[in-house]
Amino acid sequence: MNPTHKNPQREDRKSTAPYNFVPLPEQVVPAEALPDQDAYQEGRYTGHIDCTLVTKTPLYTRTALDPAFYSRWGDKIREMMQDDAARADYAQFFHRENAEVPVIPGSSLRGMVRNLVEIIAFAKVKWVTDEQLIFRAVGDASSLGDHYRGKLLGPNKTTYPDNHYDYPSPNVLGGYLTPYRDGWAIQPAQQHLGETFVHVEYVDTDAITHHRNPSQAVYSVFVTPASRVTSNRGYRGHGNNEGLLELDLALTSSVAAATPGNPPPGMVRAKLVASGHMGGHDHPKHWHCAIFEPDQGAKPIPIPEEMWRQYEEDRELTRSTRTPTRKLTASGDPLFYLLDGAGKLVFFGPTMMFRLPYERVPRDFVPEALRGDEVTDLAEAIFGYVPESKADKRAAYASRVFFNDAVLVPQEGHRPLADAPITPKILSGPKPTSFQHYLTQRNPDNRHRLDHYAESPQNTAIRGHKLYWHRGPTSLDDVKETAQVSWQADPDNPNSRPDSQHTQIRPVTEGTQFTFRVDFENLSEVELGALLWALEPAGAEGQEFCHKLGMGKPLGMGAVKLEPTLHLSTRQDRYRTLLDDGGWNLAEKPEPDRARFKKAFEAYILARIPADRKGAQALKDVPRLKHLLAMLAWPGPDPALTPYAGYQDRTRKVLPTPLGVLGQPDGAPAPGEGGHSPQPSPVQGRRVGKVKRFDAQKGYGFITQPSGADIFVHISEVEGGAPLAVDQRVSYEIGSSPKGPRAVRVCPE
Repeated sequence: MNPTHKNPQREDRKSTAPYNFVPLPEQVVPAEALPDQDAYQEGRYTGHIDCTLVTKTPLYTRTALDPAFYSRWGDKIREMMQDDAARADYAQFFHRENAEVPVIPGSSLRGMVRNLVEIIAFAKVKWVTDEQLIFRAVGDASSLGDHYRGKLLGPNKTTYPDNHYDYPSPNVLGGYLTPYRDGWAIQPAQQHLGETFVHVEYVDTDAITHHRNPSQAVYSVFVTPASRVTSNRGYRGHGNNEGLLELDLALTSSVAAATPGNPPPGMVRAKLVASGHMGGHDHPKHWHCAIFEPDQGAKPIPIPEEMWRQYEEDRELTRSTRTPTRKLTASGDPLFYLLDGAGKLVFFGPTMMFRLPYERVPRDFVPEALRGDEVTDLAEAIFGYVPESKADKRAAYASRVFFNDAVLVPQEGHRPLADAPITPKILSGPKPTSFQHYLTQRNPDNRHRLDHYAESPQNTAIRGHKLYWHRGPTSLDDVKETAQVSWQADPDNPNSRPDSQHTQIRPVTEGTQFTFRVDFENLSEVELGALLWALEPAGAEGQEFCHKLGMGKPLGMGAVKLEPTLHLSTRQDRYRTLLDDGGWNLAEKPEPDRARFKKAFEAYILARIPADRKGAQALKDVPRLKHLLAMLAWPGPDPALTPYAGYQDRTRKVLPTPLGVLGQPDGAPAPGEGGHSPQPSPVQGRRVGKVKRFDAQKGYGFITQPSGADIFVHISEVEGGAPLAVDQRVSYEIGSSPKGPRAVRVCPE
């Protein structure tokens, strides 16, 4: 049984996003026996599907870059965006000869349809990256922050709620980047009093940094070494959850700008690393670090080639921060690094609390049964495959479906393209590192028990296939950026910078029509049914479904409506006669009964998914595919339910399932739909406990039950109106209120 996702019950733990996930299947459904590809097979189907495509919202697929344009601008996109003519060319929709005649490339259509076939046919999950994710969670208040600080600070030396840490762990050291053979290594710094670097207060470095707290820079200094002492940082926390924070660190107040000649007595040379200011209303950052000089007698620590590549790729990512991170690029750059218990290099970075790679890669969180090479699934059987690893012993198999480009259908009085390029709103938001969205969660209401990429794959898994919600009718005005965008720097302002976040596009307008053709050969009844189901989803009577295509999906762009028409070919007739009354004898005719193929496909899948089926008599009633149909349904939910929100919240709010977003149950089909009845709610009886913490103004807190377990509660009503005190015995009854299902009615005892 795969790890399953639990939706948060507390409203303050629910995140939102313009995307969501169709859950992973419990098993892969194997394809039928593959036919030989050197002849048309008896009992199989050959023909084509004519499709009409109508854009429900603006659609954009970027133009192909011609050789001359690519030669000049290919690796200088940001510089190109400052050139008005080049930017306008870059913004054009995909086309052939005439930029005023848009074309949707067949490869885009093929990818869109294949993705749906993989979902509905319970195919393998092989699209998940095996690249290591890198993270930083200094102030993260969730389980990830606990994990991160455990790596760089070590374990808590006292008992919660008090906290006593090394700052940093003795395994975090200072050093310098140095060339090594064909790559790089770390030259360890000298040790003084058992430390390779010391902390220095901002106030003691102001004369050196000139109060440039937000900047990231390196300064040559003299410092007096210091050994670690315990520093009492006062009480930290909120309400009754405050605890004493103590840090064991090497802190010096003796620092001066380096000058030629020897340091003053008792001082040594070092590099002051000003890592940039990190604000906070109560406890802002106030220390820099000074790394002692390189220890030339120490053996360099080689940086593995793959580790350096990881660092380089992460280093070049655009961050949502006002202070760009100092990049390690040259010999002599000061850095910090972490060793494991065996003295092996874990990772490194330009600041003491640097970014770390997870030990596991996202692909590890796909259940093994869903990513093996020994089974050929229906998507591979239809679209073809090439072995991607030495473990895959199968012979390559060619595709049996062929997607043509979608060509424009002229409509009188309708302009298919925006009159000029527009600047869309920035498409930013959660990435795979937002584990609270991308991984299944067992305890979504407890931020300290969230599952992340350092968790065991036995406990959590990838959420599934990522799709974007429809956002209803959307116009170009809905897509456009409302803020002023400056493509060039202001020559009169030395601090001005050209915009590096926005782009320009020239979309197809809503209501534009295209047609395209899908040729197929030697498909079985089941395979043809899968293709037709993906083009024309079979949901509830009268329900309209749309697909998503192109850029700008989070903004509501790319909703398209498909209408397929099936044509079947009789191959014997095709080759008996060369010509007929209409010219070439194609021996093709329309097939009005598409439903029989889709029913054959559904029956094939339903017979092979006992773990996913849960009593469903049609694919639309399979719980997993209910999530898919919810994502495809037009016009989609209220857009207020699906904005980007909460992803920068350090409490790591959790994204509910698609049906959870809509307020529907996730489990088996509803009564009358071929499934089981929903499980009844727990008995709402009286219980007794003690108030552990209560915020009277916000109306929430924790109650400790006789079992010792704590429950988070919204207080909906207190009998007698008496305020609650810590350790006060209360009886309470779980109920429901506008604040959420964990609201309780409390009676002081």
